[in-house]
Amino acid sequence: MSTMLPSRLRLDRLTHRSSRPGFPQGAGLLALASLVALAAAGCKGEESLFARDAAAWGLGGNGLVTGSGGTGKGGATGGAGMVGQGGSVGTGGGGGAGNKGSGGTAGGAAGQGGTGGQPTGMFGDRCQSSGDCKQGSCLHGFCCTADCSGTCQTCDSSGATCIPVASALDPRGDCPDKGKSSCGSDGTGCNGSGACNLYPTNTVCDTTTMCSGTGSVIPNSVCNGQGRCNPSSPVSCNGFLCQSNACLTSCTDGTACVTGGFCGAGTCVGANPNLAGNGDLEYGTTDGWSTIPGGTGLSVTSTVSNNGMYSAEQTTRSATYIGPGYYIPTGIGKYNVSLWAMQNQVTGGTPPTGLLQLRLICAQGGNGYYAGSTAALMPSGVWVNFTATIDTNADTAVLSDCFAVPKTMGVLPGLVRSAVAFVNENSSDPPLTGTATFPNFYVDDLVVTVSDGHNLVGNPNFEATGGFVDGWSTNMMGSAMLSVSTTQHNGGKSSLWLQNRSLWNTAIRYALPTGAADYAVTFYVMQLGVTAHAFQLWAAYSCKGDPSGSVRTKAITQTAQLATGSWVPLTSSAVAFPPSDAPKACQMTGAAFWVTQADQGTCGTGSGQIECPDLFLDDATIELTNMPPTD
Repeated sequence: MSTMLPSRLRLDRLTHRSSRPGFPQGAGLLALASLVALAAAGCKGEESLFARDAAAWGLGGNGLVTGSGGTGKGGATGGAGMVGQGGSVGTGGGGGAGNKGSGGTAGGAAGQGGTGGQPTGMFGDRCQSSGDCKQGSCLHGFCCTADCSGTCQTCDSSGATCIPVASALDPRGDCPDKGKSSCGSDGTGCNGSGACNLYPTNTVCDTTTMCSGTGSVIPNSVCNGQGRCNPSSPVSCNGFLCQSNACLTSCTDGTACVTGGFCGAGTCVGANPNLAGNGDLEYGTTDGWSTIPGGTGLSVTSTVSNNGMYSAEQTTRSATYIGPGYYIPTGIGKYNVSLWAMQNQVTGGTPPTGLLQLRLICAQGGNGYYAGSTAALMPSGVWVNFTATIDTNADTAVLSDCFAVPKTMGVLPGLVRSAVAFVNENSSDPPLTGTATFPNFYVDDLVVTVSDGHNLVGNPNFEATGGFVDGWSTNMMGSAMLSVSTTQHNGGKSSLWLQNRSLWNTAIRYALPTGAADYAVTFYVMQLGVTAHAFQLWAAYSCKGDPSGSVRTKAITQTAQLATGSWVPLTSSAVAFPPSDAPKACQMTGAAFWVTQADQGTCGTGSGQIECPDLFLDDATIELTNMPPTD
């Protein structure tokens, strides 16, 4: 500090002048305050970093002389306790912990100075210069004998060992707030371990998005808690492509969708779709669900749910094996099933043990039950996830009448009349105690996927003894009849026969799952009319909210004109359900393929009428096309 007189000389001169007759009371101390301000400016503001300097100079606005017999007040925070001339004891000003300012002596006993300014100068105390240290010397802002110059370092009480500054303190200003984008110090001080507190993990440091592959996006970058800003985890575009660093959000065809995906109802559906269209119960109905093996008591409820608004509740259970189930495709093959279930009645003792199973009903009508998941305890009020991979083609326990011939010969399967995944109790459980012997079950968030690309049709060739047409129906009956023919066939010995058609658009119908999916289909077809006819394939579906009985149809493809008795495949490699032009966000309540003749008109033999011949179908194949990529 330069251009400044010794402090003692300045104080003497100021106090002497203030004692002269006629001199304004307090003017000496006002002059002192002005001088101190100039001194601080002369030191370029450096003194203002330390409260001790304020105590030494006796700064404050309360050091005015109050007149004879009055009490001189010391300075405000950090004041030196100046005493008014002719007055009584001066009172020191308040301040933070630090050296005590001494009071004046004129006019009475010495007043006690206020606390304030710098610490006592012991080891580890903050300092500006070595003159501030009673112990050691001022090294990098601390009274120490060791050079503790590292970030957030000071010395211990011996002065010779460097230790971290206490957590949340930053006496030397090592840890300024560098901003979220830096992921560096966050301005909250040291961390107690010799480093600065950094912006925590997952703090967004950059909002720039970027594509990660073709079907996912990185929404931002986040701090890793160690000072680096890294891209966050990719988020799926849910079947849409990622382009120009953002997910596409609408489609009119599959060009906006990932490989293996398709466009349905203006929304891309990714590979490996969930075939359980109402698996999450968000239709607000029990469509697709049923009490297994039979009975009542199944309803939708908004009281509890795993996700969303609804779940299905199964009440009136009278046996361990009764539970809520969902019908899945009947084709023999591999199904991956995930289901969440809960019970909230049995609260004491051992809770029930839940089990996810598959039930098949095949040609002879017997029930086959196949355990897919590991049994798991179901504590009251806790949602439990049951998962299973059930391969009915590989399971040697599957009923033999599900196959036309022994499956080891590798031929098309015979007949699966019904397939349903359901949750029940392990039959070996002991009797339960609680509010009900068999507690109510709740189920939610069912997912059914297919990973082996097998034929989803459980009755594809009509070879099972007994003439079963399970899985097949007509869209409108009228006088039409559906049965199995043993005289007409493409392969094997039988085919499906639709006769006595009185309407040109009376069709052979095969029901599909209501989950959004893309299919490849092949039906071998034949007609026994007098003249040639072409066949048409239709996609038929309905959406939640459609009027009761309303069906939306879309023509997919048709054959050439076929002479009577000629078998030909009616095929399409990609049929989306729902179609791309379906109402936005259509939740399908029904889906099916229709096969009918292509020429339209009034059935009959009269003028202007058309022939409506008997139709035959055989060797049906329906497979998913949007399968997950294979390694």
